[in-house]
Amino acid sequence: MVCELYGTSYLLPAAQCDFDMTTQEKGLLGSIALIGVICSSQLWGYLADRFGRKNILVLTLAMDALCGIVSSLAPDYYSFLVVRFFCGFFICGASAVVYVYIGEFHGEDRRAKFIILLSVVVSLSSIVQP
Repeated sequence: MVCELYGTSYLLPAAQCDFDMTTQEKGLLGSIALIGVICSSQLWGYLADRFGRKNILVLTLAMDALCGIVSSLAPDYYSFLVVRFFCGFFICGASAVVYVYIGEFHGEDRRAKFIILLSVVVSLSSIVQP
């Protein structure tokens, strides 16, 4: 999830050359996935409660994978920007659901340990990504 949200930051130098971007366009591209997260965060919580966490987790991860593939083929800045917005839109579903979903599998005595472990893994992915 972290790699999907912040991966574009590592692409910005190459994307600047490919898309001939201004500083403002680079800033927008760096934050567009987070804008997608903000736009969809309430939606995924509701849909997960309504249709099941596993269903939403599988759907959003599949849609994010599809958007990731499409974004790698984007021919210009604006199509890349739109697809990266949808990457953030869909990865938010997995981000919103995964903690509750993990917590449901464990009893009260072990639940906190596994949620903390998941948080550690998410934090380590920020270190591993670069």
